[in-house]
Amino acid sequence: MKNAYWITCSTALAITLISTKCIAISWQDRLANSSEEQIDHNLVAGTQSGGLSLSSLSTLLEGGNTALSANTMANAAGVIEYCVKNKLSSMDNAEKIRHLLVHRLRLTQSRNSTATKDYTQGLSGLLNTRNGQQLDMNDLSHSELAAQVKTKACDLVLKQGMNYLAH
Repeated sequence: MKNAYWITCSTALAITLISTKCIAISWQDRLANSSEEQIDHNLVAGTQSGGLSLSSLSTLLEGGNTALSANTMANAAGVIEYCVKNKLSSMDNAEKIRHLLVHRLRLTQSRNSTATKDYTQGLSGLLNTRNGQQLDMNDLSHSELAAQVKTKACDLVLKQGMNYLAH
């Protein structure tokens, strides 16, 4: 009888611990999704007023990588070239990575209008992000915070390109 009591208590304790962990994971997921939604909201709210506010820039700088990562490799290649021309990347190999991407994606001879459009947008400083937003790096102010956002975006997109080329 004593063993059955201890087995029941142990089982109840295990179920309680597992359900508590599941609830914690669920809350963590909700917080992560809420953070991404806040980034999206701040981007939209900031760009509607003709530029990103300081709070939007801070959110981008502190936010996840999807807020500053390109949604296509063609856009990434264009953004990398924009970053090279404007000396925005902190990495020395940006020009080499850009050249390899353009060659691998055949963007100089591409008949794919979507890839060409994404690449052209990137060349002009438009970053089409993974979370569906579009960040115009030309519209960012010339503040130190805006420069940090631009450098982070350029470095993230460059890392994306490097990862793509590695596969």
